[in-house]
Amino acid sequence: MKQGAERQDKDWLFKFLAAFFLGIPLLLGVMGLVGLWCHNDGNPRAISSQLMMWMLSPLWITLLGLSGFFRSSRQAWGILGGLSLFVWAVFFLLRGFCL
Repeated sequence: MKQGAERQDKDWLFKFLAAFFLGIPLLLGVMGLVGLWCHNDGNPRAISSQLMMWMLSPLWITLLGLSGFFRSSRQAWGILGGLSLFVWAVFFLLRGFCL
């Protein structure tokens, strides 16, 4: 084996924790945007409510798996935190216009 062939990522735990802790607020904001888009009324038996309820877990698991592609843990925390803030800002802005 070559010397540089074996590269260990020492930040994998912190990248995973960034996706673990910041993934839920990000995905809840995405669910809120989908709820506004589908005109969800909060009825748990509605198709749009079921879609939002069941899409959280696969998206969160996907985000946890993709967290290893960040170059550093600082980048993971920054991007996921920034995306969470952006999604929630868009949600509250659109909710203010929709109500």
